[in-house]
Amino acid sequence: MFGVQNYTGFVMAIIAFQIVPGPGTLAILSSTARYGPRAGMGAVFGTLVGDLLFMIAAVVGLAAVLVTRPLVLASLQWVGIL
Repeated sequence: MFGVQNYTGFVMAIIAFQIVPGPGTLAILSSTARYGPRAGMGAVFGTLVGDLLFMIAAVVGLAAVLVTRPLVLASLQWVGIL
């Protein structure tokens, strides 16, 4: 099936992605710096819940459903989810 053609490049890309902070990391750091450790833990929990929801949506194939059902997409956009 699929395999890693360039293992060194693959490992370097993973390391680069882990080193560079993303928006979730910056939000957690900002929340912790402004409001303290308790708020920082709340930001961590919120980020984890959001990531979990995105992973679940990916597993169930939300993109495929939204492409085949434009009414579902329009209703989710109207509600403000997407």
